[in-house]
Amino acid sequence: MTTHLETDTNTDVDISGFLIVGTYTATGDKNIMSQVLIDGVAGGGETYTFRLLLQVGGAGNAILVDGNVYTTTSTHAGWQFKPTNVRSGDVLSVQVDGAAGDVAVDTIVRWFEIDNNSLIADAVWDELIADHRTAGTYGRRVKLVRPDNLGRRLEEK
Repeated sequence: MTTHLETDTNTDVDISGFLIVGTYTATGDKNIMSQVLIDGVAGGGETYTFRLLLQVGGAGNAILVDGNVYTTTSTHAGWQFKPTNVRSGDVLSVQVDGAAGDVAVDTIVRWFEIDNNSLIADAVWDELIADHRTAGTYGRRVKLVRPDNLGRRLEEK
């Protein structure tokens, strides 16, 4: 399950150099995912860099935990970062770097908490059924047997 925590919004900010456009301070042990959206950029094949930084305990140097370089011909761009585990007091920051002309850009950073149990269950199930073509694997047997059993259960009711 995903829970929206907060949104950071900026209007007419200068991202022609790296700028922090959103921060989240953890209130407990959590798995946090963030999305960054920018609008009003130069576009035209310009390259944009999105970075997620972690500052352990809210002090000291920030550590790069995820990032992406994105080229767009549009006037908007965005990125969704991978979920990151944090402890109480840790600070996550989103940085954006744009083109020289990106001096009046609107940004949105949305922060979500991801339920770790859901992620684990999804990953286990995906591994069980993903591309198993060998007849003897457990995932292959589940893939073959489950639809048949599901159909029988529906017919019995």
